[in-house]
Amino acid sequence: MDDCSKSELSAIHFVVVAAKLFSAGSVGMKNENKAFLRDGHGDREDDVDVGKALRNIVRYPLIFASVFIVVIVTGLCYAVLITPKYKADGIVQIDLQQGSALGSLADVATALQLGTNSVDGELDVVTSRATVYPAIKALKRDVEISVDNRLPILGKVIARKADEQNYLREPLWGLARFAWGGEKLELDQFDVPKLWFDEKFYLTVLEHDSWELRDSDDQLVARGLVGETKLFTLQTLGKPESGKISVASYRGRVGTRFRVVKRSVQSVYEDLDRRLNAAQTARDSNTIEVTYTDKDPEFAAALLNEIAAAYLRLNIEHRAEQSRLSLEFLRKKLPTIRQTLENSQKRLNEYRIKTKTIDIDGQTQALLDRAAELTRQKMTADLAFQAQSELLMNSHPAQRAQQVQSQVLAAQLSAVDQQLKALPLTEQEYLRLSLDVEVNTKLYTSLLENEQQLEVVDAGTTGNVFLVEKSVAPERPSWPRLPIVLGGAAILGLSLGFMAVQLRAALLGTMRDPLEAEQLANIPLYAVVPSSKRQRQQLRSFMPAGRSPSPMLLAHTTPGDRSVEALRSLRSAMQFLPGKHNSNVLLFTGPTPKVGKTFISTNFAYLLASTGKRVLLIDADMRRTSFHRYLLLGEGPALAEVLAGKASVESAIRKNVFPLLDVLPAADETPKNPAELLEREAFSELIQLVSAKYDHVIIDSPPILPVSDSLWISKHAGAVIMVSRAEVTNPRHLVDSIARLTNVGAKVAGQVFNGFEPAGFGYGYGYGYGYEYYSENATRS
Repeated sequence: MDDCSKSELSAIHFVVVAAKLFSAGSVGMKNENKAFLRDGHGDREDDVDVGKALRNIVRYPLIFASVFIVVIVTGLCYAVLITPKYKADGIVQIDLQQGSALGSLADVATALQLGTNSVDGELDVVTSRATVYPAIKALKRDVEISVDNRLPILGKVIARKADEQNYLREPLWGLARFAWGGEKLELDQFDVPKLWFDEKFYLTVLEHDSWELRDSDDQLVARGLVGETKLFTLQTLGKPESGKISVASYRGRVGTRFRVVKRSVQSVYEDLDRRLNAAQTARDSNTIEVTYTDKDPEFAAALLNEIAAAYLRLNIEHRAEQSRLSLEFLRKKLPTIRQTLENSQKRLNEYRIKTKTIDIDGQTQALLDRAAELTRQKMTADLAFQAQSELLMNSHPAQRAQQVQSQVLAAQLSAVDQQLKALPLTEQEYLRLSLDVEVNTKLYTSLLENEQQLEVVDAGTTGNVFLVEKSVAPERPSWPRLPIVLGGAAILGLSLGFMAVQLRAALLGTMRDPLEAEQLANIPLYAVVPSSKRQRQQLRSFMPAGRSPSPMLLAHTTPGDRSVEALRSLRSAMQFLPGKHNSNVLLFTGPTPKVGKTFISTNFAYLLASTGKRVLLIDADMRRTSFHRYLLLGEGPALAEVLAGKASVESAIRKNVFPLLDVLPAADETPKNPAELLEREAFSELIQLVSAKYDHVIIDSPPILPVSDSLWISKHAGAVIMVSRAEVTNPRHLVDSIARLTNVGAKVAGQVFNGFEPAGFGYGYGYGYGYEYYSENATRS
């Protein structure tokens, strides 16, 4: 597997693991939120809501975009900074039809050949130590050399072009103490004691073709000239041991420092083996493609060529060894067979003289020839089995096949022998002796011819492996590939960005259904205010640096909007709301910022005034007001100045902002002590004064959980309306807020669920509240 596929699998594995972690976290948060819900409603939490997942992306666009951009930038940096990898390849062919060197011989050729090579087995041979070790030693790969004084981080990237084009780069920015590319060191020899393997040595270029070698403790080890062999001594377990170094050449400015590490051949082989691969070019093919990936394209090609050369030598040596062993076997057997032949001829001659037998008829001669041929084949098979026994195990398939062949020949020979026994005794004995002579003569002649031929074959043995295509240095890196890296980074960025926003939403555990709010609080839900597209458009056109050029109150600009219609239902419900001590003061608040309480209170006040009632709208959020986004109020004293005794109530109220609607702003500048101002008796007196003059007093207060202002204000209100928002308000926050109001004796009359999106993809008013930071000297924006 190459580096590209490994990286892609790592990325896929990371996405899968992250998805599992997110799923587990999401389930945990859902279970925690279910504890707040009444029995029967919590089952809805298990439903898969694709719309909610997509809305979370719209809700947290910065998180999604940030994660995506970070992953893309990381991928780009990876593609630029990582050292390129080059993949070299070469092709070797195996002649499966060519047998061993004995394949052309007659008679005993089949008995002595070792068959064809298995391509599957040859794959392991190509990458074995027998072929890679010689390549490592030939290329001196057991000595690692690298430049040590590069510029940190970017040094390798800057030096890459000079290294590839083989020229020495001039110093940049006047930093001559760094190596900027093109530096090169070649060693003829570098030997150290075995216990010093993998230890770092540093060779520094000096003037006049000289150099010095130091160890990792900066102790001088040796100093010499180019082309000179230097002996040095190293302390090993308290005993001095010798080492040797010979610098063939170097290229670099004075002060260039190279890191030199001697490694064992085995450790180098283990590193190379991870990037070395041999495989058939096609299924059932007799050609093998060998590939190797390395940061140095020249070395990658040289290594494959050395491995191929070692493999060819190994193949020839192996086949030559087969021929040699076969020849030795024949030479041992020939004297025995010759003696056997002479003995058989002597016995036949003696029998002829004794019985005066000269010849036999044609039918008997044919039977003799048949018996002689079968006997020769049987003896040949037995010889082949003996020859293979010196090379192969008895369980080898070739051995088993030879045994089966011998058994078949023995059965045929037994049948001929039965025919011979039917002849007269004189003819039987004559045939037996003649058979011995004929078989031994043919066998001896055949083996003698094969011995002579094997001597010729042994002198010119060739292999059955051929190098079809030598490896050449690749010109383009195989990794990284910018399109693949950026494509993978984009997919990973989208996946991680999606999971990040889902995890954020799961950790917040916000509500998305108005029924949840009603069941949690056990307080009447007077209105469900849907999201307003028109309101979002208006707020996008708002100029934060100044004031809105025209009123942006939705009930005024778009009275038929669905959000305004929902607030009209709230107005109708408020007509029947019993007040505390007949108080006409109504307080709007929320658990946390960004629930839209200012939007609710301002539009609700406008709708009340449109019914002919005199309404005063008080902005009690002196910390971070947002009234200026909806109303044109102008400059002048405000609530903070009234409570501080610097202005009168009449001078601070903005008259007829809309017909029958007056507004008391919060403050032109955030006061240092807004909570203390609200606790003063002046605030109580102010509420009593305006309550008597107006039909309705609507107060927009800060959120409950961040600050305590609303708790003080609630004491002066006849009723409190709790505003929560879909995908913003956490169930725990809502319960805690109501509990705090109840503890101070406030009457929470009802609640409004804002920002509900029954269908569709996105929602949200987008104006933000901004309670994350309070500054004593901050001004209103």
